[in-house]
Amino acid sequence: MISDAELLKLVMDRYPEQPTSFVIDQFAALKAGLIQANNKLAMMGMEELAAEQSLAADENAPEAEAPAPKKKYTKRSLVVKPEEAIGEDQVLCCLCGRAFQNLTAKHLLSHDMTVEEYKKLCGYTPDQKLISHNLLERLQENVQKAQRSREQKMSGEHLK
Repeated sequence: MISDAELLKLVMDRYPEQPTSFVIDQFAALKAGLIQANNKLAMMGMEELAAEQSLAADENAPEAEAPAPKKKYTKRSLVVKPEEAIGEDQVLCCLCGRAFQNLTAKHLLSHDMTVEEYKKLCGYTPDQKLISHNLLERLQENVQKAQRSREQKMSGEHLK
């Protein structure tokens, strides 16, 4: 798994001239994509294992029950108001009320839901970040610090 620092470096290498907000957006999008991809790979591994087990099962065994249907969430399912969920130090999951600094795709998968489905259910825009204000601020400061460091390094190399 790629670390956050490596991912941030990749984004900054790809978009060296972009403003901090753009770099943060790209980092968050890539991070969410990596988490979703890892979750899909994990699910595929579980499905393959289940398929192997079912093939190995006795052919005379009674039919297994179909998997439970995906739970349907509605606005009434929400235990936290979306407008109150994203705060200074934490983000509350509107479905279960648990607190996080950053609401991840992995947690939402525990509710059998994607980030996109969650945002739609809660009435968030697609570009809404599911991250506490303080953590977002720290990430932005780190990006700015890294950009300044890169600029100093680049200007120092040009002087040599």
